[in-house]
Amino acid sequence: SFDSAPKIPICHYDANFGKWELIVVSENAWPAHATHGDVRLDDQDGDGFVPDNGCGYGMMGDCDDLNPGVNPAAMEICDNGIDD
Repeated sequence: SFDSAPKIPICHYDANFGKWELIVVSENAWPAHATHGDVRLDDQDGDGFVPDNGCGYGMMGDCDDLNPGVNPAAMEICDNGIDD
């Protein structure tokens, strides 16, 4: 059947070859990839940063890709309980 879900880039670990590779999958396939350590690279929060990844893709360093206020360029706000 045709999967009309949006496509997303991910950094996928290919255990057969022992290396990371950039692939594009259906968003519906993401949960299966997430369970074995792949990294989603579509900048879900739109802050211009993606999580660290073995593919060397994008501006890395985002440790919370669902919160645009948390990224390497964010100003650290002391005592807010968040590593901005």
